[in-house]
Amino acid sequence: MKILHIAFSGLGGHGNVFFSMADADKEKQHQFEIIFLVTGRKGGYHKKQSKETSSGIL
Repeated sequence: MKILHIAFSGLGGHGNVFFSMADADKEKQHQFEIIFLVTGRKGGYHKKQSKETSSGIL
C-alpha cells in the first residue's frame, strides 16, 4: 500500500513521525512518500533522514 504524507514545516515533529513510521515497516509492506511544504529553506535534517531511509522527499 502506498501512503502519502503531506507535512507543513514549522509546526513541529511531523518529519520525525513520518520517518519513525517508515523505519518501523521492517517488512516493507508499505511504500511511504512525503511532501514537505516549506516557507523557507528545507532543513538539513529532513534531507539527511531521507537519504538514510528507504523513503524520499518529493
